[in-house]
Amino acid sequence: MRVVVDLEVCELNALCVVEAPSVFQIVTRDGQSQLEVVLLEPPDDLGPAVRAAADVCPKAAISVEEAP
Repeated sequence: MRVVVDLEVCELNALCVVEAPSVFQIVTRDGQSQLEVVLLEPPDDLGPAVRAAADVCPKAAISVEEAP
C-alpha cells in the first residue's frame, strides 16, 4: 500500500495522527505546521490503522493506494 496526502486540502485536524501515529505526524518548520507522512509505504500490519486514518479525515485529504 502507498499513502497519499493532499496537503492543499489537509487542515491539520490530526485525527490521522491519533489513528496511525507511526505513519503520520505534525511537524513545524520555519513556524509553519504541516502533516508529514513518515511511512509512505507502511507494512501490511499497519493497513487497518492507515485505512482508519483515511476514513476519519474530515477533509478526505488522505488516500490509500493498494499494491497490485
